[in-house]
Amino acid sequence: MTESVLSRLQEFEPDDATWRIVDGVMRVVPGSPRLEPYPALASVVAAMGGTGAQVAHATRHLHDEDVVDILWMTDLVDSGDRSYAIYTGLRTSVTAFLQRDSAALDTDEQQRKDAVLKAFALAYLAWKAFPGSLPDRARAFAEAPAGRALLTWYAAIEVGLPFADNALTSGGRLMDDLMDRYGDSQLQRLSSFAGGRDLGGLRGAFDALAGPLRAAGQRVLPHLEAVATTASAHLPKALSAGDKLAGALATAADILPVYRLLGARLAAEAVVARGLADASG
Repeated sequence: MTESVLSRLQEFEPDDATWRIVDGVMRVVPGSPRLEPYPALASVVAAMGGTGAQVAHATRHLHDEDVVDILWMTDLVDSGDRSYAIYTGLRTSVTAFLQRDSAALDTDEQQRKDAVLKAFALAYLAWKAFPGSLPDRARAFAEAPAGRALLTWYAAIEVGLPFADNALTSGGRLMDDLMDRYGDSQLQRLSSFAGGRDLGGLRGAFDALAGPLRAAGQRVLPHLEAVATTASAHLPKALSAGDKLAGALATAADILPVYRLLGARLAAEAVVARGLADASG
């Protein structure tokens, strides 16, 4: 394996554009975690309430198969093969929201499909990150700092901004409506890129995570104005390059590797959770 949890963590610094925009969104949505630096595994252990003596227990799990799968999925979401890489027009959504351009919001069928596929990706992460029953895994994901950050980002950026009008009028059923319409096709789409990985439990994992996804959606809804303003202020110059805008948006996943950042943090937290369980056992 050419990539590890630790090498992925080291890709990101607090002054990086991706870090700043994610942390900016977290700051304006109450109940969201701050992105505390994770320069080494010991800092992750400390953030999760452990001690230095427990770092060795966590280290044993750095290359667990499920942990590697977290890195794989979050890399795929951000920068997979161009036939698959999930497109998010972040600047388009932010601009349309701030300008109240309803015609530009909630009109892109591909964006709807991608929102469903990313929901399955989050369910996969919850399934892989933590032990126990599917409800236990979903609950642990929703409580872990990186899991909470992923739920907040998804609810705000992937659903809240692009589907703002629908989100406000659907009474919390937007995700259900999207899943009813696109769930089967997008699960099949994801399965086609699984590379032999078992996705047989993914539908059940999504059902377990549906509650936290809905809760995140309702939590961010009153703060979409602040999210859009914050995101706009932090967008990299590459996404604001005038006549280069279309090309920049086509590679937005590479410019803003949000899921690589949060996926690295989730993988590290999963490693530490396993180590703490070993130590307490």
